[in-house]
Amino acid sequence: MIKYNKLGYLVLILIFKIMTVGYCQNTVVKDMINQTGMINVEAGKENSFIFTDLGAWHGYGICKNNETSSSLSFRGPVFLVDGGLFYGPNDTTGLVRLSVCQNDRLMSFERISAEHTPGLLKQHFKSGKLHLSQRLVYVSSKQSLIETVVENKGSAPQSLELKWTVATYSNEKLTMHQEQQVLVMNTAKHGAYGLGFVDGKQYLCGISNNECEVRIDKVILKPGEKRTVSFVETYVPDEEKDSLRFKKLVDFSNVDVRHVFEDNKHRWENYFDRIVGAQTSWVKTKHSQMVATKALQTLVTNWRSSAKDLQGDGIYPSVGHFNGYWAWDSWKHAAAIAKIMPELAKKQIQSMFLFQNENGMIGDVTRYYGQNDNWRDSKPPLAGWAVWFVYNATGDIEFLKELYPKLIKYHRWWYKERDANKNGLCEYGSTDGSHQAAAWESGMDNAVRFDNTKVVQQSYGGTYDQESVDLNCFLWKEKVILEKIALVLGDKNIAKAFKLEAKKLRGQIIKRFWDDTDGYFYDWSLRENRRIKIAGSEGWSPLFVGLATDKQAKKVVSTLIDPDMFNSYVPLGTLAINSSMYEEDGYWRGPVWLDQVYFGIRGLRNYGYQYEADKLQEKVFNHLEGIGSPGIPIRENYDPLSGKGLRAIHFSWSSAHLLMLLMEAK
Repeated sequence: MIKYNKLGYLVLILIFKIMTVGYCQNTVVKDMINQTGMINVEAGKENSFIFTDLGAWHGYGICKNNETSSSLSFRGPVFLVDGGLFYGPNDTTGLVRLSVCQNDRLMSFERISAEHTPGLLKQHFKSGKLHLSQRLVYVSSKQSLIETVVENKGSAPQSLELKWTVATYSNEKLTMHQEQQVLVMNTAKHGAYGLGFVDGKQYLCGISNNECEVRIDKVILKPGEKRTVSFVETYVPDEEKDSLRFKKLVDFSNVDVRHVFEDNKHRWENYFDRIVGAQTSWVKTKHSQMVATKALQTLVTNWRSSAKDLQGDGIYPSVGHFNGYWAWDSWKHAAAIAKIMPELAKKQIQSMFLFQNENGMIGDVTRYYGQNDNWRDSKPPLAGWAVWFVYNATGDIEFLKELYPKLIKYHRWWYKERDANKNGLCEYGSTDGSHQAAAWESGMDNAVRFDNTKVVQQSYGGTYDQESVDLNCFLWKEKVILEKIALVLGDKNIAKAFKLEAKKLRGQIIKRFWDDTDGYFYDWSLRENRRIKIAGSEGWSPLFVGLATDKQAKKVVSTLIDPDMFNSYVPLGTLAINSSMYEEDGYWRGPVWLDQVYFGIRGLRNYGYQYEADKLQEKVFNHLEGIGSPGIPIRENYDPLSGKGLRAIHFSWSSAHLLMLLMEAK
């Protein structure tokens, strides 16, 4: 009997703990999905951006707040082809604007609130006892739904006329026409737009001077009564309003108005549940939860679906700053969202491999207009790393089978066209033989280590006369991962070959790039037959991939935690702060980039330096400008001495690595 009581007691404790964890996780998820204003979308405010979801090519925002207004709308839609922004003088209004009349008099409304929460825009107005609320969500990559609720909170009936005016943006010369109950028009070079009201009682009035009206006459609301009206906006890039494809897509009969908002909320709850479910100490703090919310919203805002010459879904680095799918960025985005949005992670990788050429090369960037693609260079080979992340998150063997031969082809390309002396150690290069494109290929466009580097012309373009430690570490990691993939797929001979290659390359990397005197890894100059002693972030890539010895790792760690070198106010910049070549806003000549921060902290954790990793990570999350504050965007890079955000705003790979740091730090 005593044993039974003890066992029962232990079972009750276990059940209680499980219930407590589940309750706490649900509470955190609820807090995250209700977090307001992490990305500012209100006109007239600094760093105002857009709200999009599900890969849509049209975006919205909140109009500039006036004391009173008789024209009510969300801001937009803006059409995002080429990273388009809100149109000039019309950036404070919407394409579809609601006005309310009572006794033939136009009513003025006061805006009580306007909020942007994950996956949702909402605003609330009032005029006397009449209240009006609006909500906006996406139902697909092509359609969004705007709901308006008018409520009489007075004690007497109110008779109203509701009128929606559709007025084209001033710099667009558009032609509208009616297809049954749907208004359609072309948006210049951008695509085709459609507007349809879900309630069949609405009707489109005459179209004149590029304006259209939708009216509901004699809406009588009893005290406490509400009237709900919803419409769907459809936008399809690179399409004409008269095309059969657009006519099919503009149909909104399948939009389930009753459940669309709940379905949207559930989808976002699943995203956050997967973040919180990592159960790291980092995601348990309110500050980190706000960072995670902002980071995920940034990635989703930069998500685009297949259109024009972009094949498949992917995430832009920064809408309006860096448009298109970029190779290095794509691998990082996919790894970060592998557990949160696994299907999008797979599509991000697949989209880049659709961009692979016959030689195996994957270009730098593929864009909406294919003539603007960049084939002058590739980007550091982290594709296998990303594929392995996604496979571990999903267990999708078919995905692995699809990418396996393409990964091998890309891996072999590096040795065909980026190993000029065929010694097994690769160099960055370019297809046009230019120094600039070779620097781009490194991902570190103007890094100090390339200041005196020359391009050696080759039949396929050119390669640097410099072997880079990060490039060869990434290639070693690819070999290790390709061995693992081959074993999963039963390709034992290929697995054995990659294992032998990795063993040989590890020895070459350590011999070539390790400087025992300095205790650091450096690039190697082929021209001068020596190491290029520039202490940059590339020097900790052997720890990130896990090929350094324990002794080497210990010495590198001492450099990373040295306050005179890399342990600055925001640690792990791209160049030691005591370097004479350090520049405050020098792009890759000193500022902190969060991919390099992740590589460094991951490297420390790989070798058991958890305390040091935690301390550096604390400084990152505590000192980056506005990182957990509403309305301050996540930046491309940061000043290591002040934490000030630099360059592009709403930057995707920064967001990606913030999420990875939070979810992996155990």
